[in-house]
Amino acid sequence: MSADSVYSLASKAFPSYDNGTRIDLYNVLIAFETATHPAIIVNIIVSILGVATTSIHIYILSRKSMLKSSVTSIMIGVGVCDFMALLSSIVSNIFYLLIEKNEKPCDPPLPLPSFYAYWIAVVIYDLFRRSSTWLSVLMALIRWIVMKFGTRRTFRKVTLVSFGSYVVLGTVLAGLPISGYIISGMIFCTGVPVMEGYIVYTLVQSTLYTVNNGIIGKIFQLINGVVSKVSGRGTES
Repeated sequence: MSADSVYSLASKAFPSYDNGTRIDLYNVLIAFETATHPAIIVNIIVSILGVATTSIHIYILSRKSMLKSSVTSIMIGVGVCDFMALLSSIVSNIFYLLIEKNEKPCDPPLPLPSFYAYWIAVVIYDLFRRSSTWLSVLMALIRWIVMKFGTRRTFRKVTLVSFGSYVVLGTVLAGLPISGYIISGMIFCTGVPVMEGYIVYTLVQSTLYTVNNGIIGKIFQLINGVVSKVSGRGTES
């Protein structure tokens, strides 16, 4: 990578620091990123095991003999969300490794669809991980309501399997605007061709994130942090 490219990336990553500090911090960032690459492989392996075990979990809970309450249907929803989050994590990590490996000077860059596939997988992961977290919270709330007010006719519908299904659907739909904003907030820009017939693509913030000194992006990060990090599980946006 050329000195100009390093300086440009360092300036984008650490715009508030002086030139020398930017380069030092960027080098530290790259060192940490390189050291943690093996963890990505481990993450992929663990996620594959998670997909297998979660599939068994969903199969057992979805059997007719198990579908007796709203809590069970929400547990199925949690399982489906975890399954989708694990699957999208596998896809995003594989594409991330391909993109990183492809940054050698003599290698042709990956085509634009590969970058889109990576970013879509990241957003899907964000949506379903957040949904899984909130469904776990809502499941605990519903169990408390059933234990506290289960004998009252008004609250009996809370125990129905259909009620749990509506909770799952509503939770996922409620998270769509946040994930949609993440998609619209980042765009792929074309860079300088590195060799004849090839173009480098890079992910940058769109005008939606940077307008008015980035106030919209800052507000979004605050809302997303509060909404997504309940129960300490966070997202990867």
